[in-house]
Amino acid sequence: MILTPEEKSKARAALLKAGIKTRRMTDEEISTAYREQLGTTTGSPAPRRATIEDTAPTTPTTPEIAAMTSTAPSTATTASTSDLAAKIAELITSQTPAAPAFDEKAMIELIKKHSTKAIEVTAAPDVEPIRIEGAHPALERVVTWLSTRTNVYLVGPAGSGKTTLAEQAAKALDLPFYSSGAIMASYELTGFRDAHGKYTPSPLRTAFEHGGVFLLDEIDACSAKALVCFNMLLANNSFTFPDGMVKKSKDFVVVAGANTAGTGANRQYIGRNPLDGASLNRFVQIEINYCKRLELRLAESEYVAHGGKDIDLLKTWVALVVRVRRQLEDMKSTAIISPRASIFGARGLAKGLTMDTMAKELLTCTLSADQKARLDV
Repeated sequence: MILTPEEKSKARAALLKAGIKTRRMTDEEISTAYREQLGTTTGSPAPRRATIEDTAPTTPTTPEIAAMTSTAPSTATTASTSDLAAKIAELITSQTPAAPAFDEKAMIELIKKHSTKAIEVTAAPDVEPIRIEGAHPALERVVTWLSTRTNVYLVGPAGSGKTTLAEQAAKALDLPFYSSGAIMASYELTGFRDAHGKYTPSPLRTAFEHGGVFLLDEIDACSAKALVCFNMLLANNSFTFPDGMVKKSKDFVVVAGANTAGTGANRQYIGRNPLDGASLNRFVQIEINYCKRLELRLAESEYVAHGGKDIDLLKTWVALVVRVRRQLEDMKSTAIISPRASIFGARGLAKGLTMDTMAKELLTCTLSADQKARLDV
């Protein structure tokens, strides 16, 4: 008698359960022993070939499965086990909800919600407060000054979030946001007329006339002559642009971003210019430092956006960046380890780069051999 592989496996299992070793038995011996064992357990010999149906469980688990297995007597003995298994698997699959697809945007929103501070900022007593997710710690103070249309000078190290802070402040004030980098000539601020006499306005001109928060980033790297023009614009209620006199909007306000307090170059920022008193006198100066909470939020957002899944790994990287930064500060080093190292590293991690590789390329690449030796990483 020849057994199918399924029947042979079932027969071996039944014989082993009865204490009969089948290791050296032929298929015929297994078949004979199995039929004898069936005869012993049922009280009568088995005159026909043993099949899997003889020992398969018959209690249905659901009404649908019961309906599948309840067939007429004439077809019960010919039903294929594989067909039955396929039907059961199909039923189970149809009743099992599919796993939700990975939602990158939803993940980023969850990160922003749970890993950062959210505050409600009120720009004026009669204005509804605006909720800012991932708010910079200095946001409320900056908004307080800007709401009175007082210009603000943000001074802080590279990557400390000055631009983000200015954008958040504009959102809290419900004003448009405009920006410019360091300027070398006044036309970059005021706009210009081209060779055909057509006037091309600047972002500053648009904000000045129609209202908005204007960020002049890297103000301590600007040309001194260009800033003379800027000082005049800030001090007066109207200004002469290349296309004529323009009245200043009541909703125009300026944020200046700088790495120094306007006193000129230092050991870290050697390319900075000193600002004269006339420029500094037009601003309230607020010091901005690195915010670890905001740094982590930005790094996590970049990590997820680039396909990263292991948030714990990302947090380990950000912790390493913060630790190296602190050690270099203790050494009085001029090396700058800004939150950009966390953000760039998050992108690398998401693409499979190792932390050792990123540490060499983002953290220690500008350090001396002595500084590297002193680092505890």
